[in-house]
Amino acid sequence: MLRALCAVLAVGVLGCPKEEQPFDPSTDRTLQKLKEEQDRLAKGGTPSGPPGAKTPEPDPLAEAAAAQAPPRVLPLPPAAVTKLGPLNLELRRVEVSQTLKTTRASISTGERFVRVVLTATTRTRAPLSLSGARLERGAETASIAGDVQRLGQGSPLETAIEPGVEQDLVLFFEASPSMIAPGLKIILPSGEKTVELPLQ
Repeated sequence: MLRALCAVLAVGVLGCPKEEQPFDPSTDRTLQKLKEEQDRLAKGGTPSGPPGAKTPEPDPLAEAAAAQAPPRVLPLPPAAVTKLGPLNLELRRVEVSQTLKTTRASISTGERFVRVVLTATTRTRAPLSLSGARLERGAETASIAGDVQRLGQGSPLETAIEPGVEQDLVLFFEASPSMIAPGLKIILPSGEKTVELPLQ
């Protein structure tokens, strides 16, 4: 009789459903984290990665392309005129940018594009080779940026200047940011010699 009573009590205890606690969203840690992330994104934050994930390094080329900042025009130095053989060359404009945008393409660089515009005049027809032109500042140098020269519609590097005509020469270089400072100059070939013209 005692065994039967104990069995009945055991069945009764096991059969009684456990009382469940009501769900309280304010105490659920996962929901709190999701809400915090949603609030952060609503304020303009960037999505966070998994725990321990490294923040990606900034991409200067992507930033430059996204910014699409207009070229910066450098102030011209006084007396920006020189002779190159029979040619008279006058510095007209110097622009610096990180992105070159044309009708065909948009190119960005982690360095700087330097666009130099010179006006050439002569009394006699003068053939001119510009392929050896370069920028210098201290020990740093920068040569003609060939692809940019073509895409940016720069002047042909092998050309001729006709007498009595003002002809613009447009040259593109790719230089380090540290070169864009006082002391920057353009070096132009003249036979076996070179001439230089200050840009800043």
